[in-house]
Amino acid sequence: MKRRGREDDEPGDGQLTDQEYDYIVVGAGSAGSVLAERLSADGQATVLVLEAGGHDRRFWIKLPIGYGKTFYDERVNWKFEAQPDAGLNKRRIYFPRGKVVGGSSSINAMVYCRGLPGDFDDWARLGNPGWSWDDVRPVFERFERRVDAQGHAADGGRLFVSDVRRELHPMTRHFFEAATQAGLPFTEDFNGPQPEGVGRYAITTRRGMRWSAADAFLRPALRGGRVELQTSAVVNRILFDGRTATGVAYRMGGNAMTARARRAVVLSAGAVQSPQLLQLSGVGPADLRQHQRHPVALQQSGRPNPGELQQLRALHRAGRQHHGSARARGQGAAPHAVGNACGRAPVKKNPVHYGAGLQFHPAAPQCRPQKRVCRRPAHATAGSDGVAAHTLGLRAIEVFRERQPGLGGSLEKMARHRMQFAAD
Repeated sequence: MKRRGREDDEPGDGQLTDQEYDYIVVGAGSAGSVLAERLSADGQATVLVLEAGGHDRRFWIKLPIGYGKTFYDERVNWKFEAQPDAGLNKRRIYFPRGKVVGGSSSINAMVYCRGLPGDFDDWARLGNPGWSWDDVRPVFERFERRVDAQGHAADGGRLFVSDVRRELHPMTRHFFEAATQAGLPFTEDFNGPQPEGVGRYAITTRRGMRWSAADAFLRPALRGGRVELQTSAVVNRILFDGRTATGVAYRMGGNAMTARARRAVVLSAGAVQSPQLLQLSGVGPADLRQHQRHPVALQQSGRPNPGELQQLRALHRAGRQHHGSARARGQGAAPHAVGNACGRAPVKKNPVHYGAGLQFHPAAPQCRPQKRVCRRPAHATAGSDGVAAHTLGLRAIEVFRERQPGLGGSLEKMARHRMQFAAD
């Protein structure tokens, strides 16, 4: 058996069956890391964390600009693709998901947003006590540790959330000027009481390096001695006694293994793989019956949901070159990496600097922001070797559309203003 409180990618010694713990957490990503820490906080409960990926002790994970590398790196990224979409000329949408300790918090752009207070209140009104904004805000405040623009960390929790306004790309000023011309509001803090508008993103870094959920929560839990982490452990089925989950079956190092939970099995394998694992275990829509060898609770299929969150990517050319246009591989990478170690290189910056949360219903001011605009001063594309390379002279915006069809005139107006400075 693997020692508790230790990360290890080596195969297990022989067949390990019926290991028993109080809790089994499937997935060592953003949610799983927090759950491991909280479930073991009393110093009594034992927790097994199973992660399908490997360790996160990788240079390009810790380096913020390494996002351009990990975006297509199959060693740390599941690289999911959707089925061909008829509405997109049969194009497949790419879904990068973390396959590594820390999950997607180890490969993402590190942007930190709590979410909209009104959405939490909606969940509470729908019959979910404990999920109102007044309930969850103190929880956020307890685990956050805010770092101001001068680099001074306040007292607080374990997740470092940094103000990087002094490191933003020069294009920030033009973006904000265009937003002002378009009549859009400015927000000082997307996590504050007025999240609507354009503004700067806070990011999860500590002393210029990525600070993932594994750094903040999982590693302290491992040091407590009540948590065991097993990596390269692929869970293929939840074990049931009737309709009660009692354990999991998984493979690691070529061995078929099982583990039992005295209290609970917790699924935190992500938005794609948690429902997949449920379906493989016999829980899910009845029309998937043919895929379920062990049906437990078959649900009737409801109305299909094409997706509450959609993304539109828009590009425009800009005449001014910048640090992000350096190639993320080859001769450009080494000098940047050396400079970063000395605290001087721009690769300490995350690739997403600023953006907007906007609602496009002027006649209905009570509406909350329905669209999120993420502004990147570079566009990542797949290189011939499968590594993300930066395309020269391009700037990218991602527009995330929530719940509302179509794009509003305000966004189009802002885009027109932005084109005015594209050749500056």
